[in-house]
Amino acid sequence: MAFISEEQIDQVRSRADIYAIISERLALKRAGRNWKANCPFHQEKTPSLIVSPEKQIFHCFGCGVGGNAIHFLMQFEGWSFVETVQRLAERFGVTLDINKEDNKEYQARKKEKDLFFKINRLVAKHYFTNLQQSSAAEKARRYLEGRGFKSEIIQKFVLGYSSATGREVVSLLEEKKIPLSLGEKLGLVRQRDEGRYYDFFRDRLMFPIFSSEGQVVGFGGRILEEGEPKYINSPDSPIYNKSESVYGLFEAKESLRQTGKAFLVEGNLDCLMMAQEGFSQVVAPLGTAVTPAQVRTISRYADEITVIFDGDEAGEKAAIRALPIFLDFNIPAKQLLLPPHEDPDSFLRTHGAQVMAKKLESAPPLFETVMLRQWQMTEPTSLGKGQFIKKILPSLSRVQGEAQMRLFVRRLSELTGIEEQWVWQELKGGQKEVVTQTSSPVAPRGEMSAPPMERRLIEIALNAKQDISAPLFRDLCEEDFSDEGLRKVWQTVMEIYQRQGVILLSSVLEALDEGPYRQWLESASIEWDEGGDQSKIVEDCLTYIRRRRVKEKMKALKMRLARAEQEHDQEVVTQLIREQDVLIKQMSHYSS
Repeated sequence: MAFISEEQIDQVRSRADIYAIISERLALKRAGRNWKANCPFHQEKTPSLIVSPEKQIFHCFGCGVGGNAIHFLMQFEGWSFVETVQRLAERFGVTLDINKEDNKEYQARKKEKDLFFKINRLVAKHYFTNLQQSSAAEKARRYLEGRGFKSEIIQKFVLGYSSATGREVVSLLEEKKIPLSLGEKLGLVRQRDEGRYYDFFRDRLMFPIFSSEGQVVGFGGRILEEGEPKYINSPDSPIYNKSESVYGLFEAKESLRQTGKAFLVEGNLDCLMMAQEGFSQVVAPLGTAVTPAQVRTISRYADEITVIFDGDEAGEKAAIRALPIFLDFNIPAKQLLLPPHEDPDSFLRTHGAQVMAKKLESAPPLFETVMLRQWQMTEPTSLGKGQFIKKILPSLSRVQGEAQMRLFVRRLSELTGIEEQWVWQELKGGQKEVVTQTSSPVAPRGEMSAPPMERRLIEIALNAKQDISAPLFRDLCEEDFSDEGLRKVWQTVMEIYQRQGVILLSSVLEALDEGPYRQWLESASIEWDEGGDQSKIVEDCLTYIRRRRVKEKMKALKMRLARAEQEHDQEVVTQLIREQDVLIKQMSHYSS
């Protein structure tokens, strides 16, 4: 395992910009001098995760998760501590002096990953050039023109064409001296039984799939004539997971952040047409049923998702399958219902962007559209109504928030004519059986009973201006804190202060174990207010601590004095009385 010195870790902490890191992954909104977002580590509707660029920390007031940039990336991306520090060092220009032998495994993984990205970029460029220049791609160009796609959108999404020869990518990799086995790992080429390689994508319109950071991780290919399968996608690889990837996310993420809304369509061409017509916050699930991982990814950038699936039976089934996922993640989801046999692409070409925009504004909740469709397929008999209720209850049980639940129960009662009370009874009886597979447990906040004045001194030391905080580093010691947890916190603070000469709050949080003391420090620092006479507060807190310590010494001295008197040790008694007089004077001083 690689060893990174504390000094180098301190350098990474001081340079890593937590706002830049988190804003790339979550939709942040201004909240005074801080920023807020929905926490990705637990389900919530109201943003409770606060990011402080000034303190370089984040904290969720809902689940208690928090820390610095390193903490965030470790939990969000699932990286190890060493990998996180190395990635941040590369990004923010910190040179790490790491033993090469210790770091060999990480470097090998990184080198392989970088090579995979390079290969995909090379192939994407080849496909794009093909579409622009190759005579064989004429039918692909005519196809796109006939569908109404403009050159700007083709270039933005880097569309391409894979030739029908089945040898172009193989030849390209051989020309660049790239082992074909690597192309096979990425799903670009395949090997026949006799050992000969051939291109996996042949005679197809090509759609590069980008990661949220803009790396080409895979491809989708659409057939240009009649035939099946209409779409094929890259298989999972060391850099691509189809169930987690979202088409159009890289192109849409800025719009998603700005609007807080996402439009989810079924197909890649639907995604392109929506983007071309001004609906830039559009994404697609790569031809698969929507997965929990994809919804989780989209929800990192948007607070609300509107589903715009095709107006056919397959689109209806896709919406029904997606509903429990949205409910489990507690993400507000709406659905724009398209006319039969229409998709977003055809609807826009027929009716225009203005009509689409109006329909989007009035889109009803996805739960309601699913409920109505299932009700329309129900026989209006007592038996039919009972079966309908049982069918809808599992989804209704997943609704989070009493107000929303009451609205849907009332709507259900209005549809069926069954009293709300009966629906509530059935709901309460069935909720025990509902297990949400995609939800994340909320971490316990923990409790701490440390004296408020002792806590306040540490808060001031780490957050107040230097002229207020500096004397505390000189005058306070561990013994000044009666609470054992605060003693450990102050010990950590002083170790970092002595090593760095300054205090970075993010360094302190990095050094503290996860638990109530770190959570307190995060939340107190996020909520820090410079108001009031901080010098007076420090004076009052120090007086409180000094008086408490004198009282403790007085109590211990009285016990020693009683013992000396019992033993008739007059010399010790005399000495202790003198010490007692000194303590009484000190107490008088602190009481004045």
